[in-house]
Amino acid sequence: MKNYFVYGALMMSPKVLKNGCAAYIKDYAVEMRLRGSSSFLEPSFAVLFPKESATAWGVVTTLSDEDWRSISGHEESYHLDHLVAYDQSGNAVQIQAFVSQNMYNTEINPSSRYARMLYRASVRYQFPREICTRYYHMMKQGNKTTRIVFWYTPLVKKLIPRLGVRRAKKCVLWLHLMIVLVLMIIALTII
Repeated sequence: MKNYFVYGALMMSPKVLKNGCAAYIKDYAVEMRLRGSSSFLEPSFAVLFPKESATAWGVVTTLSDEDWRSISGHEESYHLDHLVAYDQSGNAVQIQAFVSQNMYNTEINPSSRYARMLYRASVRYQFPREICTRYYHMMKQGNKTTRIVFWYTPLVKKLIPRLGVRRAKKCVLWLHLMIVLVLMIIALTII
């Protein structure tokens, strides 16, 4: 069993919800700078990176290697670093956390779907009010398309470990096109 610090959509994973607790890392930030899978649907995701005088909020959870692989197998843009996080009582915890160099120079607003997950997690884990408010505003400002086609990103995530990022995206896109084509044929036969 190992301690992990999660700060994006993984905060809402059922395995993290079982034993996760709010924590923070000093001199690091969580910002929406990771390049997303699509500039339209998912323009950015959360990334943890060093930033002097900042505080990165997330969740510390203890997981087996198998559980960690099952919830993070789709995370190809990151690598694990060993860091120290602090729980809300100020106790230091040795953790592993995803970091990445694949970042935008500035923060890019994520999709409303993604920001909604972060907002819900921030409220559930009782992050500081300014963090909850930040995620709430991102949710309201983000592209809402992925909240309508809510199955797109989870389906791609399921396929990435088997097919890789590009092939998974193409597979899901073709699946959607076929569904639209079938619906159009049905509509034309009814008319």
